[in-house]
Amino acid sequence: MRESPTRWLRALAGLVVLVVAGRSAQQHAGDFALRPIHWHLEPLALLASLGLTLVSFLCLALSWRSVALGWRQAVSVVSAIRAWALTNLARYRPSHGAAVLRMAAIAEQAGVSETFAVTAAVVPRLITLASASAVASGLYVLNRMDASLPSVLIGCLTVAGSLAAAVLLSSSDVAWRISVAIRRPNAIRPLEPDALGVSTLLDIGGFLAQGAALRFLAIGMMDASSLTWWVATGSVAAAYVVGRLVPVLTSGFPVREAVLFLLLQGTVGTGAALVLSLVWRGVLTLIEIGAALPFLPTRSDTRDAT
Repeated sequence: MRESPTRWLRALAGLVVLVVAGRSAQQHAGDFALRPIHWHLEPLALLASLGLTLVSFLCLALSWRSVALGWRQAVSVVSAIRAWALTNLARYRPSHGAAVLRMAAIAEQAGVSETFAVTAAVVPRLITLASASAVASGLYVLNRMDASLPSVLIGCLTVAGSLAAAVLLSSSDVAWRISVAIRRPNAIRPLEPDALGVSTLLDIGGFLAQGAALRFLAIGMMDASSLTWWVATGSVAAAYVVGRLVPVLTSGFPVREAVLFLLLQGTVGTGAALVLSLVWRGVLTLIEIGAALPFLPTRSDTRDAT
């Protein structure tokens, strides 16, 4: 399948992010010596990080379920977790053209009817993207309340714009335009306002938990008292948004890690920011694979299906 120009432009933007991160690391190379990493091991903090990451993933899975319930689809909690876990795992496959079809098939297996399958594959991702943008912008505003008025206004406008983008998903006209954009006319259905509100709140809760997980991860490995929950959460959410919008490889890698490195660099130092961004990716991947393993088909399942 021929890749669209938009796809290439997004990949180019992702490469720009990687170049900026690389140059920043090079320019602050002396920071490795000036602000060395003080290693120590705190097992309880590391366990708390893993637990909070699982909580965040559960919030995101329940967010997906709330969207399905809004269309009167009978989806159990276990089916929602299965669909969310397998969808995450599918994102590591490099075939972008078949991504929507794969996610729609997973949604059908979870109990979503064929009529809503494509919508269930696309709309929850857009809600999560808008929620992450709102979290990142909102925490930016809170951290900049003592700064200049223009920067605070920009942050407030971004929060409002992100939430407005989520609200627009309940519009029939917007649903039609998204259908056209993914080249599947009338495949996207508008979202019920109540389901949209619940889904957005669960997504926001998921990113708040991920910020706490990142902070506990830092505390569990090194002296990272300078990394506050506000900074960690805003950085995680912003990295997610950029990684989704300008992907280079699969699942936001490595743009997501580059953005996280850039945002943490001024707070914890160049070395610690580099380590945290890479270890955080490892934690996310570990949890995503672990969550999907119980739901992967076995050889006996494959034989039975044939």
